[in-house]
Amino acid sequence: MKLLINIILFGSLFAQSIDSEASETFIESLLEDLNREKNNSVIKRIDESTILDTNYANHAKVLKLKAYYNLKDFDAALNTAKSMNPLNYPPNLKTSFYLTIGDIYSSKGYYDYAFKNYLDARRSNTDSRSKRTINKRIVQTIPLNLNFENLELMEIVEDNKSNLNIIFLAQAFSLVYSNSKEISSKFNEIDQSSLDREFRSNYNFLKRNIDSKTSFSRKVGIVLPLEGEGLEITNAFLKGLLEANQSSLSNDKIQFIVIDNYKDPILTVEAFKDLVDKHKVSAIIGPFLDKNLIAGASSVSTKKIPIFAPFTSLDNLSNVNNNIYLLNSSVDYRNELLVNHYLDNSELNNIAVIAPRTELGIKEVDSFLIALDKLNKEPVYIGWYEENSAIDLRPNFRELREVAWEIETRDEYQEFLGVEIDVLDSMFEVDNDEVYDIFNLEQEESIDSTKVILETIDGLFYPVSSNALEFVASQVSLSNLETQLLGNENWLNLDLLKQESVSPHISDMLYASNYIPKYLNNSEYDYDPSLNNAFHFGMDFSNFLINSSFNKSKFDFSSPSIFEGITRNFDFSNSKSNQGSKVVRFSNRKIYNSR
Repeated sequence: MKLLINIILFGSLFAQSIDSEASETFIESLLEDLNREKNNSVIKRIDESTILDTNYANHAKVLKLKAYYNLKDFDAALNTAKSMNPLNYPPNLKTSFYLTIGDIYSSKGYYDYAFKNYLDARRSNTDSRSKRTINKRIVQTIPLNLNFENLELMEIVEDNKSNLNIIFLAQAFSLVYSNSKEISSKFNEIDQSSLDREFRSNYNFLKRNIDSKTSFSRKVGIVLPLEGEGLEITNAFLKGLLEANQSSLSNDKIQFIVIDNYKDPILTVEAFKDLVDKHKVSAIIGPFLDKNLIAGASSVSTKKIPIFAPFTSLDNLSNVNNNIYLLNSSVDYRNELLVNHYLDNSELNNIAVIAPRTELGIKEVDSFLIALDKLNKEPVYIGWYEENSAIDLRPNFRELREVAWEIETRDEYQEFLGVEIDVLDSMFEVDNDEVYDIFNLEQEESIDSTKVILETIDGLFYPVSSNALEFVASQVSLSNLETQLLGNENWLNLDLLKQESVSPHISDMLYASNYIPKYLNNSEYDYDPSLNNAFHFGMDFSNFLINSSFNKSKFDFSSPSIFEGITRNFDFSNSKSNQGSKVVRFSNRKIYNSR
């Protein structure tokens, strides 16, 4: 979470009398370094300067505090804060201090302290843009089961009416989580008209559930990185989790406790331990990176707490923690599902593979070959291509067509086995008398072999990476093969598949997938298929948890029934790797379950 440093600090900076032009310039340069994320430089320059002996000392201390926060050195930040007295700071500098301290406590999972500091920041704030930032922090903290006794003490000393209303809101949430009979009277104390718009979702959630006998006994921790480059996926997934929980008609809702681990293994370990030991969660969702998943899961391996891994590409983590559940089916499971669906109990044997020479591509191909071997089948061709900005599949198609011609002459035209066909390049000619007879052509004619549609390849497996799909899909037609196309789930970008240059050439293509891209209309992530997929992933998994058996504060996944969501199914009855995948078919510009 980034603070509005320029807005808050500059407002305070120029509101005070200028000690000296040199001190002012020094503070400005520190701000520039902070905004360029040169945090260590900020700390070092402050320590080696005399700025703490000037009237700008408080500005420097707040900048140092922020630098430690950016470095995730929370203990050093809190030690720095002990020497600071924000009560004497001007309003905007005071706001910056409390907001940073609130973020530090929130990162460490101390939400009661975070809430108090966010309210202090809100009380001192004089900037409208900063107010929205502070409100959003408070909105995220309110549903985290704050200590009711602490909130009562805050109510006694609070003299700001707007803040008091927010305290009532937080108290009502705490009472909901404890299934208190006093929730109605506390809710009625909230003056909705004085709540800022950021708090409406919290208020409406309470209003919907206050008289519905809703229970929040299912306490689930979420450990994900929430800020930074490339983290739109995790935020969309989290939004789906929370939205499905709030909109569910079930009386058994989930109390989610969210901790930002900043992609850091050490902070992940701290988050896992806090969730298990302090918050007593019944399950944990996350993290995003495999190294953090291994670190966090290892730290609580002796606890029987389910850990749901939504993003990992690893297949077997039982040696790390026997309670890890993989929300995506393994590559091996999906490919075995695909191969069995198309080839089991069939005489189809001429299977080819074209794949990228990447870690993903090699893993997909190895898995596919294992599935073929279980049916006593071998590929007739495996072709690799380099995944770069100029993917060219023509060499693969040329080689594959040579194989297809060999099968054609071997299987269908045994009388012509002695005829040599020249296949030196993609523009070869076949001009033997016998071959002209095969295609019923006049002797003086010649044929461009690339325009002869070959039907001897029974299936072609095309695993792709999502970022190369557009380049690969646009070249499928160049193969000129009449064959069953098989792919991995990275093909399931409907906007691309529906394009006129692609759709006709991949009709009836089969995929084994964790999901079916049948998204809700008017989703806030309609503009991006990847984010829309992550959002619906979160919604489906949240509903799965809500509908799962829950006994004595523990989830029970032994039931043989499969939960069917909007885009995903979940089945852990026989494995800790989700076996809810399906084989789907692209036909008529839509995705269908393949029967």
